[in-house]
Amino acid sequence: MFVDFQEDFGGVSYAIPGDVVSLGLWRYAGAGGMTEPHGGVEDGLFWGACGEFKYGQEDLSLRQDGVILEADNIVASSVERFIENHALFSWVHDRSLGLGRRRWILSRCRGEDVRAELGLSPVVDAMDAPFFSWWEGGDVFVREGLYWSVGGRRVVLQVFSGSGNVFERVGRVVADAVVSEWE
Repeated sequence: MFVDFQEDFGGVSYAIPGDVVSLGLWRYAGAGGMTEPHGGVEDGLFWGACGEFKYGQEDLSLRQDGVILEADNIVASSVERFIENHALFSWVHDRSLGLGRRRWILSRCRGEDVRAELGLSPVVDAMDAPFFSWWEGGDVFVREGLYWSVGGRRVVLQVFSGSGNVFERVGRVVADAVVSEWE
């Protein structure tokens, strides 16, 4: 698992809106030079550091069963799904410069209800439920993903659209689960 990861993804860096992700078992130390791979065992599963967010200063880990963790929280079932999620987010973000964007922090998942309300289709290559899901339709893109905060596990729902009406409709669907909302 770890050798295959290093062969396939070691040294890969890519930009996402607001950050740069670097992958690999060997990384640059803060004072320069390379660090050796490090890891441990948790809940009977071996894990190894496998990357980082440059500006967000979050470490990524790969567990022996293939899941990707960010700051000890599972964020994807595989590195491929992790990268696909970032690729679609970057594409939608770049495309959405003319679109509006709104985010809700929710106490529970409501993405399927939003999908049904807006008549959206799943973006199959970017689905990794329960960690994140994407739907699209016309000029509307919706991403639902897990988010960990001091208050525990939450869900972040992001909507990109050229129509304010879409945001109003989504707001009504998720109203009973909203913890916070921002544009």
